[in-house]
Amino acid sequence: MWNVHGRVENANGFFYIRKLNNVHTCGAEVRTMTHSRMSSDLVADLLVEGVRDNPLTRQIHVVRDFKLRYGLRVSYRQAWLGVEKAKGEIFGDCLMSFDQLRWHVDVAKSCNPGSYIEFECDDDTKRFKRLFVSFHGSISGFDYCRPLLFLDGTFFKERFRGNLLAATGKDGNQGFFPVCFAIVGSKNQDNWHWFLEHLSRIMNLRHHLRGMFHGLKKKLITLFGKCAYAPTEETFHQCLVELKTEGGSGINLLRGGNLLINGMV
Repeated sequence: MWNVHGRVENANGFFYIRKLNNVHTCGAEVRTMTHSRMSSDLVADLLVEGVRDNPLTRQIHVVRDFKLRYGLRVSYRQAWLGVEKAKGEIFGDCLMSFDQLRWHVDVAKSCNPGSYIEFECDDDTKRFKRLFVSFHGSISGFDYCRPLLFLDGTFFKERFRGNLLAATGKDGNQGFFPVCFAIVGSKNQDNWHWFLEHLSRIMNLRHHLRGMFHGLKKKLITLFGKCAYAPTEETFHQCLVELKTEGGSGINLLRGGNLLINGMV
């Protein structure tokens, strides 16, 4: 190792080096790309700012950047753990956030009067089941939007899997207006029915939705699925005609598999 000795002179306050041995004596003659002290904690410390700017940081990019920037080789596991620890430091632990959901619901209701929030847990296991959220601004703002409502859903890719259901309106400037969203376990008939039931309560859409889903909901959902997974364009149009025939003029299917409910019907 290097050996340096220095001291501060009281007379002028300057720091002087008295002894310097700059001969490297640790015995390592060849520098490699691996380092015994390169742990996931160190990776996380170096990644915090990058993950803060880009929460979608991928592990494969971390491995590449460490090789190019520091000349060090980190394993995929070290990169994965580093990214997860950095996210936990910035955004908090995902498991802890589920434990605090009840607190978040109570705070959201108290800070946003007029909001509609429903939180459900499994009665037997006491585990999270589903959550419906619509803030007061979204509820009142929909009155000034076009009488159109778009329904769609997508899935989560993180540690805790699930699905996000959402209803979106359209304002006068052709911009999309968020109405409400729900976090559920899967996009099945029961969760869609639960989502639409709460949606009808807050948006006064019961008279629009009743004719569409009362007695026909199961068949319409099945037909909608056939449209979404049609193997050919000809089959898609056949299923779409059948869906419109069953649902009436209040149903339109847009590109991307979105279900459009026309509030004017």
